[in-house]
Amino acid sequence: LKRSDDEQLRGNFDLNHSMFNNKLKFHLNGIFGKRKYWTGGDGYSFNTYIYRQALIRNPTDSVRHADGTYVKRDGYFYDNPVALLNGVDGNNTENTTRLNGSVIFNPIDGLNFKLLISQNTWTQLRGYATKVDYPSNNQNGWGNSFASRGTSASTDKLLEFTTDYTRSIGLNNITLLGGYSYQYANDEGFWMNNWYFPTDVYGYSNIGAGNALTDGSARISSNMSESKLIGFFGRINYNWNKKYLLMASLRREGSSKFGSNYRWGMFPAVSAGWRVSQEKFLQNSDISNDLKLRAG
Repeated sequence: LKRSDDEQLRGNFDLNHSMFNNKLKFHLNGIFGKRKYWTGGDGYSFNTYIYRQALIRNPTDSVRHADGTYVKRDGYFYDNPVALLNGVDGNNTENTTRLNGSVIFNPIDGLNFKLLISQNTWTQLRGYATKVDYPSNNQNGWGNSFASRGTSASTDKLLEFTTDYTRSIGLNNITLLGGYSYQYANDEGFWMNNWYFPTDVYGYSNIGAGNALTDGSARISSNMSESKLIGFFGRINYNWNKKYLLMASLRREGSSKFGSNYRWGMFPAVSAGWRVSQEKFLQNSDISNDLKLRAG
């Protein structure tokens, strides 16, 4: 399909390093991406209205006059699909970055300290403009051209530190885990439009030249939101001979999305399980090789 280009570039790396006989381990991972694509709609990708007009268009109807101008017909939602396709210039450019890193320290058998850090960012810059012969210019009263410009960005950061210890005494197996997590999220954007341009040559690169901004008809908006989520958590897992299981956890979390009197909460959980397949009467059964009952 004409003007449906979509250019994408991606790259990634993954690094691992260990030292002190594998007692200290480092891991770093990164993913990078860039995407650039033509847009036939204001703020979105391909304009599906063009598909509709192409399907319902009379196949015997001409697209252009002899002088090269587009044919226009008076009809209810009956527009020239070629004029819709060629009459706009839109471009969206997006950049994505994802970085993750971790450090694990194992000073003695069964004891681990782990630090995890990650950051994800996404940005978008978009522009959209119609040409002088675009069908909707007259229908919407845009004059020679309509243009819009916008940008969006989001950031997500995470830090988590955990400590876990595993110990076995006879048939008794126990794992203790405790940790802290911090997550920050930010979203922001800006968008504006304008029309009544003296010419369509500007596209969306000189958006202040439209008269709709002067007479107060043009629209402009911006937004920003951010939130934080903090958690302290602990968990204990116990099993006897891998047959009878018990798990208990407690998490205390606080979120900036709630009012000051309701930001923190406690979230306990308890569960018990029975791995029936470890019982003698099912160990050699052909019915199931791992059957477990759990309640919590």
